[in-house]
Amino acid sequence: MRKTAISILVHPATLIVSTLLVMAMAGVVGGGILPAFLESLKPDVVAGDLELTDDIAVILVTFGVFLEERELLAKRIFGEEMPEGEHMMNEHAEFYGAVLLLVGLVMEIVDQAFEPLLLNNGLATAGLSLMVLFHATTILVGLGYILTFFRRAPAH
Repeated sequence: MRKTAISILVHPATLIVSTLLVMAMAGVVGGGILPAFLESLKPDVVAGDLELTDDIAVILVTFGVFLEERELLAKRIFGEEMPEGEHMMNEHAEFYGAVLLLVGLVMEIVDQAFEPLLLNNGLATAGLSLMVLFHATTILVGLGYILTFFRRAPAH
C-alpha cells in the first residue's frame, strides 16, 4: 500500500499536474498583486500589502523540497537499481526543486523586508514589482520543469 502511494507521488503525471497547480496558484496570486502594483505607480497612493505572497512562498519552498527529495522516494520503489529514465527525472526534479525553493525563500525574505515599509510608496512599488517578478519566475520555472518530461532521451 505504501509503495503504491509513493509510486503515485513520484509518477510523471502527478509531478506534471502538481507543477501545473503550483503555476496556477502563482498566476492567480501574482494576478492579484498586479493591480496593487499598477496602483502604486500613481502618485500619492499607498500600495496594498504583500500578504498574498506569504502562502505561495511557503508552497514554493515545500514543493521545492518535495521535488528535491524525489530520488529518496523513488529509491523506495525501485531500490538502488533505478532505471536510467528515473535518474534523469530525479536530476531534473532536484534542479527545479532547488530553484523553486530559492524563489520561495527569497520571496518570503523580500515580503518580510518590504512589509513594514509599505507606507513609503516608492518602496512599496519596488516590493510589489519584485513580487510580480517572482510569480512570473515561478511560472517560467514550472514550465521549464514540465518541458523536461517531453524531451527525448539522447541517443547513445
